[in-house]
Amino acid sequence: MVFSQRSNELNELLKSVIILAVVVVGIGVLDVSAIRGETVAEHSIAILDLTPRDPEASRSDFYSAMHCCEAMGIPYSVVGTASELTSHPLTLIACLQNADQLTTEEIVQLTDYVSNGGWLFASDVHNRELYSLFGIDALESTRTLYTMTFDVSVDDPIMAFINDPLEQTISLGDPELGKIFKCRQYKISGDGQPLAYYENGKVAMIRHFLGDGRTYVLGFRLADVIHRGQTNHDYQAERTYSNGFEPTADVLMLIIRSLYEAVVDVPLIRHTIPDGHKSALIITHDIDAKFSYANAYVFSQLEQQYGHKSTHFIETKYFSDWLDAAIYNPESIEALKQTKALGFELQSHSVGHFPDFDTFEPGDPNVTYPEYQPHYYGPPINKTTSGTIYGELKISKFLLDRDFAQNTIAFRAGHLLFPKQLPEVLEDCGYLYDGTRPANDVLQTYPYFLTESTKMGARFTNVLEIPLTISDYFLTTDTLPEVVDGWVSILERYSENFSPVVLLVHPSRLDDKYAAELELLNRVKGMDLWRGDLTTYGRFWRNRLQLQYDWQLQNSTLTIWIRSQLSKPIVPFVFKEKFPISEIRLWYNPPGEATSIPLHYQTFSRYGYRFIVPALPVESSVWIFY
Repeated sequence: MVFSQRSNELNELLKSVIILAVVVVGIGVLDVSAIRGETVAEHSIAILDLTPRDPEASRSDFYSAMHCCEAMGIPYSVVGTASELTSHPLTLIACLQNADQLTTEEIVQLTDYVSNGGWLFASDVHNRELYSLFGIDALESTRTLYTMTFDVSVDDPIMAFINDPLEQTISLGDPELGKIFKCRQYKISGDGQPLAYYENGKVAMIRHFLGDGRTYVLGFRLADVIHRGQTNHDYQAERTYSNGFEPTADVLMLIIRSLYEAVVDVPLIRHTIPDGHKSALIITHDIDAKFSYANAYVFSQLEQQYGHKSTHFIETKYFSDWLDAAIYNPESIEALKQTKALGFELQSHSVGHFPDFDTFEPGDPNVTYPEYQPHYYGPPINKTTSGTIYGELKISKFLLDRDFAQNTIAFRAGHLLFPKQLPEVLEDCGYLYDGTRPANDVLQTYPYFLTESTKMGARFTNVLEIPLTISDYFLTTDTLPEVVDGWVSILERYSENFSPVVLLVHPSRLDDKYAAELELLNRVKGMDLWRGDLTTYGRFWRNRLQLQYDWQLQNSTLTIWIRSQLSKPIVPFVFKEKFPISEIRLWYNPPGEATSIPLHYQTFSRYGYRFIVPALPVESSVWIFY
């Protein structure tokens, strides 16, 4: 059994994150060949994956449980039977769609697991055989409930991050749509404790103590918020589209983190922000207007002065139509070279920035420049002819790679439009990152992988979505103070969840746009922020998913072994400080090596957490900080 692994049924990208926990006594240069493969399951969450037992079950349920762990940096293992849970302190049941998914023997095993001290979390429980385990007396089902409100007066670990009004009440869908996904309204048994309610006052979440353990049940599928949001199949649950705080899906992930941190003595997880910062401010610019190409350099100089790097998404339009002239030309290319010379990255913002891009078909994968000649016709036609997704992605990448001697790996669509086949075309063209989706629209801020054809339960692509959080929409000279106040407020609120924040500013004007960013940079100077660009953060997130590590607490000494190859950006560790740790020892055992070497690191305590930031290996000396 391993700490973290992806299901064999998922594609290669979402496999093989393996996190082990071993017990080793002593220090020095370790011979780990004898202990590799031994595990201590009490550090990990178990995901009980029942979807293979139900041919009609969606893999979205399993993925959503897995994503909760991975977004929060929690070690986990996937198990297929209840008998495998014994040593795990916390279990997530990924899918309970049908009554016959669990045998009678397994229901007894689950009950024994909880009675003996295990914590069990499940969603959408409607099997009568499980009522007593979860503190349910009866239930009603409906598709006309739209919010869930937590009772924060209840003393329970799940409330640890629920401290904002928009976290205390999360949005499930827009009432104007009528029916949304199915919700279970629970009537509790005598010893069940309601934790959350729907807007009609019926119980939406229950905690139930049983023996030395406890259970939690949520009245709807995790996938109906998490994965439905990621694929934009939610029922318009976002309360604002841009420049708002919308933590609905994040709250569910943070609940799992809170439970893990409550039940494990040293809940060592992978931090969500490079260098152990509280949040990240990732500045991006869409270069899609005549003056933006030269202004990009002015904005980059400002950001360099304040210690920031930013990402510039470049429109590469080399023809004229109703929308605009050929704004990607020798003059604009020379202007952009100044920005790149400062160390700022240039990525793709499509060829034509077409307002109907979301209607485009994939087209010919072998499209070439300059043969690709789309054209937008204005009123009354209002349509692009000869435009394709491949054309917009492949040709813009070709031009940027050619003109700036680079490998373009990130994309943001014009007008934030998202055709269904965009993920697989991005992947096929060699892109690794997309920054199109607004965080409010997908209900979450943490990165996630896009699925083929934007379908729930479909194949995962190699393209990581890094949602856009705040922007300069509605920014004018008159609204500048209000907009900047909003940016700062949203950044502060997401910082409480250790979430990244992506800002979009169009450098089309040097009055209100520049002034707004300058005001923001002055306002956040004292905040604990990482200040890098989008693809660097993307590389950090990939490193984080691939990080393999083990740890052991003996007396008051914490020893950590890193088992995977280290590369920049380095992933920090973090754990909730429950009692003093007198010494930390950090060892590096790269793949294929039988010995470990000591690592430099920095450690500090903030926000009730202990952070450990490793350095790249230095074999010639031992230098341990604690």
